[in-house]
Amino acid sequence: MIENIVCSPAGQQTDNPTVCAIVLNWNGYEDTCRCLESLKRAKYPELRVVLVDNGSTDGSPEKLSETFPEIPLLKLPSNKGYGAGNNAGIRFAMGKGYNYHLILNNDVVVDPEFLEPMVQAMQTQPSVGVVTCKAFFQSDPARIYTTAGRFSKARCSGIPRSTSRVDEDGDASYISGCIMLVNRKVFDFAGLFDERFFMYFEDVEFSRRILARFRIYYVAQGKVYHKSGGGQVWRNFTSTYLYYTSRNRFLAFQHESLAYRVYVAVYSLGVAMAKTLVIFFVPSENTIQEGRWLRIKAIWTGMKHGFSKRHD
Repeated sequence: MIENIVCSPAGQQTDNPTVCAIVLNWNGYEDTCRCLESLKRAKYPELRVVLVDNGSTDGSPEKLSETFPEIPLLKLPSNKGYGAGNNAGIRFAMGKGYNYHLILNNDVVVDPEFLEPMVQAMQTQPSVGVVTCKAFFQSDPARIYTTAGRFSKARCSGIPRSTSRVDEDGDASYISGCIMLVNRKVFDFAGLFDERFFMYFEDVEFSRRILARFRIYYVAQGKVYHKSGGGQVWRNFTSTYLYYTSRNRFLAFQHESLAYRVYVAVYSLGVAMAKTLVIFFVPSENTIQEGRWLRIKAIWTGMKHGFSKRHD
């Protein structure tokens, strides 16, 4: 079990903030194993981990429990998505009294020094509620994976932080669900993730709730490496990614004015048409096994369900 009071290796109680990393697994033993192994090498001594299994059917939770017997495992009966899985871990960690919660995708590998700069930013700036750090693609370690940026009403989404500023600390108005260190006070004020999204765009909606009271901050010193399973360019996006991003843009802005919701619908239509053309005419890479028609269907099914407010 995780203890409320975290001790140093010498056995003495520390005054540093306690952090619980929440890692969500779904049929992903190899990715999750690499993530957990990297967390074990992290040099922040007050870091603990809880593993949440989102109804896996491949035997991965049992294998992970055998590989990492020291890590608590929460087994959910079915896959309810990113929000529900992380919320289960957050509730568990909040019950243990941790100061900060690290939401971390299971396809992320962390650098041993990644966490200290994030905690330091939170500690020295009381108005900051959520912190993220620099990320790179695992497939191309020199290429930046954006973890923060600014929210754009014109583009109905978060806009990546400029590559010219990735080495600069600073405020953001959008944070990716890939990695975020969250002060527990944020959850007390803003609530947990909206589970209706299942996956994608819940980070956009959550960012907007955070900013009602807290700042979002990016630190350049920490480093992690993200696999990014949804795809990196339109022609390579998976059908799952295409469906939920098409559907969830409507959900993310359902409480805005009628005029803006009409704008969201028109903008979404334009994006859907553009993606359809790219997928139809531009060959995907060999790593994508799904056919073009399956992925095009996913776009328009997502549009239909988003417009009709179907979020089951």
